[in-house]
This record gives sequence, structure tokens and C-alpha cells, in this order.
Amino acid sequence: QRLETLVAENRRMGDVRKEQQKAWSQRFQEDLEAVASGVRQTVDQIEKRVGDVVGDVKELRRAEKERSADVYQILVELRKQMGGLEVAQRNTIESVTHLTGKVNHGETGLNQTRARL
Repeated sequence: QRLETLVAENRRMGDVRKEQQKAWSQRFQEDLEAVASGVRQTVDQIEKRVGDVVGDVKELRRAEKERSADVYQILVELRKQMGGLEVAQRNTIESVTHLTGKVNHGETGLNQTRARL
């Protein structure tokens, strides 16, 4: 009878160990699933943020190209205006020279008229 009691006790202890192992295994599986879920969420957040950054970089590149085009247009316009100013300056110098010649000619004629009088 003592042997039967030991065998029964041994079986009961084996069953208890199996139940403990099942419980530990189940808790481990739940913990593992929780960690995996957290990792998936983190990866999703990282992927979203990377997508946002890529979009921002594309927008910055587009804006930079636009600004470069604007600056080029401004430079072209300034060159045109500078050319116009140079022409206006030349025309003004020619006009002043022409008028100076007329004034000098008029003074000469006036002086000749005075001399005759």
C-alpha cells in the first residue's frame, strides 16, 4: 500500500508540474504576444514617421526648385532693367552733349551778334 501511495503521489506531483508548465507556457505566450504587439505598433509608428519625413523632404526639394526658378527669373529681369538703364544713360549723355553743343553754338551766335552791334 505504501508503494501505491508513493506512485499516486508521484503521479499527482507529475500532474501538478504539468499544470504549472502549462500555466508558465501560457503566460510566456501571452507576454510574448504583448511584446510582439508593442513591437508592431512601434514599427508602424516608425514607418509612418519615415513616410512623413520623406514627404517633407520631397516638399522641401520642390520648394527649393521653385525658389531657384524665382531667383533666376529675378536675375533675368534685373539684367533686362540694367540693360535698359545703360541705354537710358547713353541716351541722356548724348542728349546732354547735343544740348551743350546747341548752347555753345547759340552763345557763339550771340557773341557774334553782340560784336556786330
